[in-house]
Amino acid sequence: VIIIIEWFWLKPRQEYNRIDKIISKLSQPKNYIKFPKFKGRGILMLINDHSMLRGTLTILTLRRIGCTLPIIIAYTRDELDVKYRKILSNIPSLSLMDLSSLPLPINALRGYKSKIYAMIYSPLEEVLVIEPDLLFLRDPEYLFNIPEYVQTGAVFWKDRYIKNYWDKKVSDWTRRLIPYRKGDNRILKRESSDYQSPDLLIINKSNHYK
Repeated sequence: VIIIIEWFWLKPRQEYNRIDKIISKLSQPKNYIKFPKFKGRGILMLINDHSMLRGTLTILTLRRIGCTLPIIIAYTRDELDVKYRKILSNIPSLSLMDLSSLPLPINALRGYKSKIYAMIYSPLEEVLVIEPDLLFLRDPEYLFNIPEYVQTGAVFWKDRYIKNYWDKKVSDWTRRLIPYRKGDNRILKRESSDYQSPDLLIINKSNHYK
């Protein structure tokens, strides 16, 4: 009974409270961090020991289909072995980004949060963020020219439809950040706790930099 209470009530509650504290802290001007200057466009990918093989295959596939965009590999020192870093550093038109050197707590560089920080702190102005296991059949540089991106400076893709017990809690928490209903948003309509795919996104940071 104790395990059930901890897993289904206490842990989610602690996570929501922790996120609320982070949002509250970041909203204070004294906690703003000056972001580095950025320019150009390219691909950003996060790789760790477990995704090294998939990421390497994706990089080789991109080059094989004619993609010449610079590729930045973001990592943390405790999640990507030194031998893998040496292998990646020898690939042409590819650079490494050590997230461990950012002025952020190590917990902020775990999971999907690390992808957001990598995107923000990368030297690229226009960033195509991809997962290591994403397979392209054509050069993805054309995505920078699609009308939706040219008009808005950002394009996101929907995630698979997932229905689970925590949909209502996720919806209630999201409504606190977005206090309005937006079209077919599955989260705000309490239809699913997943909406945006983390596998692929493209953004022009200059358009959305404040």
